Amino acid sequence: MKKAFSCFLILSLLIISIVFPAAVWAEEEANDTDSKPAQTQEQEKTTEKENAAETKDDSKNESTSKKKATNNNRNYNRSYNYYSQSANNVDGVISIIFTHDMYSHIDASGSKKTGGAAKMVTAFKEISRSFTEDTYVLDAGNFTGDTILNCIFDTDAPEIRLMGYMGFDATTLGANEYIFGEEKLIDMLKAAKKSGEDIPSVLIGNASEKGFKGTGAKTGFKVLEKNSTKIAVFAIADEKTADGYSDPVSYAKEQIKKIKKKKDIDLVVCLSESSNGTFAEELADEVSGIDLIIAAGTGNKLKSPEKKGKTLIVSSGKNSKNIGHITFKENDKGKYK
Repeated sequence: MKKAFSCFLILSLLIISIVFPAAVWAEEEANDTDSKPAQTQEQEKTTEKENAAETKDDSKNESTSKKKATNNNRNYNRSYNYYSQSANNVDGVISIIFTHDMYSHIDASGSKKTGGAAKMVTAFKEISRSFTEDTYVLDAGNFTGDTILNCIFDTDAPEIRLMGYMGFDATTLGANEYIFGEEKLIDMLKAAKKSGEDIPSVLIGNASEKGFKGTGAKTGFKVLEKNSTKIAVFAIADEKTADGYSDPVSYAKEQIKKIKKKKDIDLVVCLSESSNGTFAEELADEVSGIDLIIAAGTGNKLKSPEKKGKTLIVSSGKNSKNIGHITFKENDKGKYK
């Protein structure tokens, strides 16, 4: 009974933190803006650049922030679209918000109280104003961490349910999702499914699907569609992530081959997880056909996308202090670059 009450109390606080997001964002710990466009940001309004994401100071004038918050809440709802259909939309652009290595940091942290789920949602809404129907929200894994939420990890699935409430479209499993063992991980996924709530698609990549029956988690790729665009998303992790993971390069090549048989796929995105800092670069070198790799596992934050051949690699840092945002613009040939 006590555990049930604790679970109810914790989940209630999580929901309250999202329904009433902070109107004033915390100051950035360091100003990373340079002459090149940066693809990460400190929970703030991002100016979209073609094939780049720009880091900006998220310290805003308080009165301006409150005014924006008032306008935002007018159109806010609990579905995946954070703004009404009447919001301005930019045609010919695919907008992708991304995170990774959040480690259960749902609250603002540090002396300057940066990051956290409430500020993330505020930033999602700010970005989505211009890309109402074409913004995808993706996470590359390691959303689980060593926090008080551990007590209800397997019974209530707080992190992934919160991600569903925030509007994430897809996520994957990182090494941290296995910290309590595969059995509890499977229980967590079943609890999330049993809740009946909207949760992100869970792509388990090159893991063995056999043990995940009944969880809703899938291998293979997922086609996400918004407005006039379609993206194919698959996940990958190195073989050290957990037992039962197959060769990542072979698996990635197999997915690309299958995706190419699909029609009208505008972009191919890979959610990559590895503690090896060069894993994503090696994957891009060995597997062609991937447009974007969201690299998790090291907690790195890249100031701008790294390019390997025709593949862009991005990382937004750890502990929910940053989100990444990147846009792809449609060219004269109908391809998004």
